[in-house]
Amino acid sequence: MDHPVIQELLDTGRFVELKPYDPIEQGPKFTAGVLMTIEGGIRPTPTVLMSTEADIEATGSAELYSLYHLGHRLTGHSGIVHGGLLATLLDEALCRCGFCMLPHKVGVTASLNVDYRRPTHCDNWMLLHAKTTEVNGRKVWVSGATYVLPPGTEHVVGDLDKLEPTMEAKLLVVEPKWYERLLDGPATRLHEQKQVAELEQFPDQQPSV
Repeated sequence: MDHPVIQELLDTGRFVELKPYDPIEQGPKFTAGVLMTIEGGIRPTPTVLMSTEADIEATGSAELYSLYHLGHRLTGHSGIVHGGLLATLLDEALCRCGFCMLPHKVGVTASLNVDYRRPTHCDNWMLLHAKTTEVNGRKVWVSGATYVLPPGTEHVVGDLDKLEPTMEAKLLVVEPKWYERLLDGPATRLHEQKQVAELEQFPDQQPSV
């Protein structure tokens, strides 16, 4: 996606670009299928940036940014994006952020707490930010928030606290004892995609054999 905020984040060298909403990569899903095929839905395909393995090792946490354009067909009240949809996007993004900190890179939502701070108006760019806050074996805690980007926004690095969140969330993702059932699912494919993307984007960071 050609958006200055995405390019600014990529220029930090801390993130790799992923395609979890690409139906070719992940298979047709609710968000990647139904909501992205209707006019006035989620268009274009959202961009997702995830911390590189080098950044995770250096900081001890994982971080994720997702950029969405949410159209008028996604509203509950007139002109306001449906709160249930926003909770779904937060659930998906915060889980993705936490997966890479789990032993086998797969997990399920154990709890999600959402606070609605102010309306998210449709036909705008919405930035979602997530970051892991605690890791304990098969459990990872993640915090996140959504922000509507004012027209002309080009910079968020170091300035995210200047934007007012429309929603805030805390999530606990766990790797279940039956994790083997998830190993052929979208979380595993996303982890494999991340490994390939890092090899392509950051060849100098790869260990020599």
